[in-house]
Amino acid sequence: MIQEEKKDIDKFDNDAYNWYLGAELSFNRGDGEIRGRVVKQARGNVGEFFGRSHNNPLMDSREDWIEFPDGDKEKYAANVIAENLYSQVDSEGRQHAVMKEIVDHH
Repeated sequence: MIQEEKKDIDKFDNDAYNWYLGAELSFNRGDGEIRGRVVKQARGNVGEFFGRSHNNPLMDSREDWIEFPDGDKEKYAANVIAENLYSQVDSEGRQHAVMKEIVDHH
């Protein structure tokens, strides 16, 4: 009996998917903290992605573009984004926000 070669159509390439796309983070920028969103992965002049993915987020060498509310975009390394994400959640993965003040409450 001859076995057919099984085609792996769902083969997952770790470099093809960026786990951080769409993530919102707080960054220390200028004189305070500002929220930014990961909008796309950075590419080189020829169109290839910068860096390589890694199972350990701190070893991930890819670069991503972060967009801030004022329209500015900056490039950050994926390991910096991962470190920032993990510093903003508790041990169960929940994020907490603190309200500064309430204005015009009747």
